[in-house]
Amino acid sequence: MSFTLVLAAGVIMAALAVAYWDRIKRWLDDIVANKLEKIFGYGARQRLHHAVSIADRVVGGIRNRVFIYVKRANGAGYEKMQEKIIQDFDIAGEDIVKEISEKGPVIQEFTYTE
Repeated sequence: MSFTLVLAAGVIMAALAVAYWDRIKRWLDDIVANKLEKIFGYGARQRLHHAVSIADRVVGGIRNRVFIYVKRANGAGYEKMQEKIIQDFDIAGEDIVKEISEKGPVIQEFTYTE
């Protein structure tokens, strides 16, 4: 039972870290980095910034895989897809799967001209 509690606590901590990552990152880059620089020098601040940057890339990758983005109607950028839209895709997905199974695989070919 203790393993499941530890696992649940780890999942909750990871979810909170991802949810509040922007605040945590700002705190690490400002307050903690300033204290490290005063005590250990500029090199320690650089190493901390490098570690935070790597963690930021990981969190950004997690966020991009968790959310689905769709292109805006005016074509200027992307926005997060709402649950209603996801449900609409689930309904349309069955029709698409049926059509693909009848017609065969969909092949998209692009040509390059100079």
